[in-house]
Amino acid sequence: MDKVLKLRSGATVRLIGKKEAGSKNYLTRNMLRQFHLTPDGSPVAFDRNEDGSVMFYFDPETVIEADPELWYSPDANEETETLPSGSVIEKMNTKRAASLGYYTKDALAKMNLEVIEEPVAYNIRRDKTKVYFYDKKTTIKMPLMCVKCGGERLEGYKLCKVCYDKVRKGWEKARRVQREMREAGEC
Repeated sequence: MDKVLKLRSGATVRLIGKKEAGSKNYLTRNMLRQFHLTPDGSPVAFDRNEDGSVMFYFDPETVIEADPELWYSPDANEETETLPSGSVIEKMNTKRAASLGYYTKDALAKMNLEVIEEPVAYNIRRDKTKVYFYDKKTTIKMPLMCVKCGGERLEGYKLCKVCYDKVRKGWEKARRVQREMREAGEC
């Protein structure tokens, strides 16, 4: 089990227990939601839930007040869902989720990011299926793969060493043929 995680944002967070997080007054996303706050920066620590998902802790000095129009409506019926870990997430439309930096697992996979945290919001599609949103700040960047074979890429290229050598040999052969054609006057 990892004791340190390096996030996409470059922040390195370490594993701590609930007791230590409480003694340092760190806040979870659930607590932030209850206090009408949103995280302004990267998390400072994490803990693992029973189901293996990650719960991040945020420093109270790096949080900001949520937009008043998002939480100040006393007679509104707020739709929420409770996750198996006990966290409560709210229903959110896709546009608002994107503005907060929350994306679906598929969208984050296309960005070559791995989701390690539990969902932070959800939406219901027209066909009544639920779509869960995850925070982009708390993802881990996956290594980029070769576009031909899926192996480990060379730095600055889209190909791995083997595929690059094959393509380079093809270029050299094509240049040699062009040179021969020019010399023969065919080109």
